[in-house]
Amino acid sequence: MNKVKKILYCGMADDIMSPLILEGHLEDEFNEMIIYVIDAFDPAYSSTETLDGQRDDIVNILKNGSDESSINRLISLEENDDANPFSDEKFPEQTYTSIHTLPFGKCVILSDVRKSNKWILKFIYGKFNITLISFSHDFVRRKWANEICDLSAIIFIGSHHFKKSDKKFTNFTKMLNTRRHKTQPCAIYTLSFLHTNFPEHFIIKNGQERCGSFIGRIYLQNNDDAMKLYRNWDVNDSDTITFL
Repeated sequence: MNKVKKILYCGMADDIMSPLILEGHLEDEFNEMIIYVIDAFDPAYSSTETLDGQRDDIVNILKNGSDESSINRLISLEENDDANPFSDEKFPEQTYTSIHTLPFGKCVILSDVRKSNKWILKFIYGKFNITLISFSHDFVRRKWANEICDLSAIIFIGSHHFKKSDKKFTNFTKMLNTRRHKTQPCAIYTLSFLHTNFPEHFIIKNGQERCGSFIGRIYLQNNDDAMKLYRNWDVNDSDTITFL
C-alpha cells in the first residue's frame, strides 16, 4: 500500500534544499513524500525577478544536486557578516557539513506543470518519489487548500508577527491545529535563535563562506495546542506575538 509523508513549507522562496535535508529521508512507514509550499512571491528571490524564473531556479537546484549558484545563497552571502552568533559547539546534536549539496545527489525531474497560482513538480530524489505542490499566496491570509492535511512536518525558517486580536492569527492557529497528522507527532522546524528552548537543533548547509542555517525542531503531539509554539503567548491583546 502506498503511504505518503506530507510536509508543508511556509514561505519557501527558492529554498528547496532545506525540506529535502531535514525530511528527505523516508521512514519504513512512508514510501513517497509531498512537499506543500505556500509562498507569496518575492522577486528578490528569483534570478529573473519572475515567478517562472524562481521555479526554474528550483528545478536547476534539483538537477544539479546543489544550490551553489542559487540567488538565495548569493543573498545570504551578501547579508552574512563575519561575526557568527553561533558555533558548532552550541548545537552539537547534528551538523550537516556538505556545503550546499543534497545528501542523495542530483534529482531526476519527472514532470513540471505550471499555473499562475499553483505549480506541481514531480521528481526522484535518491530512491524516493517526491512531489512539490506550490501555492502562490500568503500562508496567513486565507484558509489552506483542503489537500494540505495530515502533515508530518511544518517548516517556518523565518518569523511572522501577529496581534492576538488579528483574524489572521486565529485562522492560522486553526490551520496548525487541524491540518496535522491525526495519529503521529508533527515536527515543527524554525530558526534556532527564535526558539532556543526547542529540544533539537541542526546546522544545515554549513561551510567556509557562511555560518549556515541554524534550525530548531520540536514535535507537537496529537492533542497539543499550537499556541504552545508562540513566544509570549499570554501577552495582552494589544501586544504583538512573534510566531517561530
